[in-house]
Amino acid sequence: MIDLLRIPLLALLLSAALGLQAQDLQAQESDARQLDFPELTGRVVDRADLLDQATESRLSVQLAAHEEATTEQLVVATLPDLQGVTIEEYGYQLGRHWGIGQEEKDNGALLIVAPKERKVRIEVGYGLA
Repeated sequence: MIDLLRIPLLALLLSAALGLQAQDLQAQESDARQLDFPELTGRVVDRADLLDQATESRLSVQLAAHEEATTEQLVVATLPDLQGVTIEEYGYQLGRHWGIGQEEKDNGALLIVAPKERKVRIEVGYGLA
């Protein structure tokens, strides 16, 4: 008889735990949606104003040539700040937001530089790994 009572109790506890996990995931997703991403204006997005115009242009030409030769899309982003999240989280979300690389090949890479936080990260699509 006691075993028969355990099954509904375990089912209730399991559903409550899954509900809490789903709420936590939704909260994380809503946090990600609140990030303010820069517009993808080219292969170099210098929001932290680290690069002079000549360097930015030269880098854009090199990245375009690499994309033309390989179909791999590489983008450089410099950011004034990470908006209170880790560079890993920001980079992952930014890469998804921008859709770097070809969707069917997942062959994009994103170099992120956040000089105020002294952070640098490279996010790489599975197609390049």
